[in-house]
Amino acid sequence: MSLFPRLAFVLTEGWARLGRESRRTLVVSGIVGAVLLQVALVLLVVRGLDRAFRTVQGRFELTIFMVPNAQPSDRDRVQKLLGSDNRVAAVRVVTKEQALDEFRQDPEVDRMVRALGENPLSDSLTANLKPGGTESLDDLIARLKADPAVEEVDSGNGEWAAMAHLGHSARILGAFWCLLVLLGAWWAVGGTLSLVSRTQRPEAVLLQRLGAPPWALSGPFIWEGILQGLLGALAAGLGVGFLGVLMNFVGSTGLLLELFKPEPSDWILLAWVLALLGGLLGGLGAWGATTRFARPDGHS
Repeated sequence: MSLFPRLAFVLTEGWARLGRESRRTLVVSGIVGAVLLQVALVLLVVRGLDRAFRTVQGRFELTIFMVPNAQPSDRDRVQKLLGSDNRVAAVRVVTKEQALDEFRQDPEVDRMVRALGENPLSDSLTANLKPGGTESLDDLIARLKADPAVEEVDSGNGEWAAMAHLGHSARILGAFWCLLVLLGAWWAVGGTLSLVSRTQRPEAVLLQRLGAPPWALSGPFIWEGILQGLLGALAAGLGVGFLGVLMNFVGSTGLLLELFKPEPSDWILLAWVLALLGGLLGGLGAWGATTRFARPDGHS
C-alpha cells in the first residue's frame, strides 16, 4: 500500500475513534486542557511581568554631573559619548543656569542663592535609556567616570540590577513550573491511555495474527491522541479568553488586568504554543500507550 492510502486510513480511523470513544476523548482532553490552562496563565504572567519591568526600566535615567569649571567642549564630548551608545534613547543637557532658574522657584532656595552671590551648580546631562538597556551599564559608567570633566554619575545601578534579577527569576520559575506541569500531564495522559490499551490488547493481538502491519494499529491511536490534545488546547484557549473577559467585566486593575491585554501577535503566538503542546502531549501519551499492545502477541 502506498503512502497516501496509508495516511488516509490513519486519519480517517483516528477521527472515527475520536467520536466512538467519547468518554476517553473527554478525559484526555480535560487533562490536557487543565494543564495547558496553567501553562497559558504562567506564560501570561511572565509576559506581563516582563512588560512591567521594561516599562519601569524605561523610566530610569542616567544623570551625569560635570565639574564646576567644565567647558562647553567637555559637555559636548560627554554628550557625544552618550549619544553613540545604543542603550541610550535620548540625551538632555541642563546647563547650570537652567538648573539654577529651576531651583530658584523655591523662595527659600532663592534667598540662599542671593546670599551666596554665585551659582553653586554645575552643568549636567540626563540620559533616557531604552527599555531593556539598563541590565548592564558598568562599561558606560566606567567610561563616564574616567572623563576628567565628569564629577559624578548617578546611575541607580542597584535598582536596575534588582529589576533585571526579578525579571530573570520570573522567567526561570515560569519555565520550571511549565516543565513540571507538562511532565505531570504526559504521565497522566500516558497512564490513562495505557489503561485503555489494555482493554484493546486482545483486538490488537488478533489483528496482528491476521497480518495487520504495526502502523495500522498504532497510527490511528496516535492520531486520535493528537486530536484529543488539540481539543484540550482549544479548551485551554477558551478558558484563558473567558478569564480575560471576566476580569475586564469585574473591573480588575493593575498587573492582573495587564496580563490579559497582550498584543494581537502575543495571542497568536500563545495559540500556536498551546496547539503545539496539546498535540505533543496527546500524541506522545498515545505513542507511549501503543508500545504496550503494538508488540508481537501483545506481551509487555
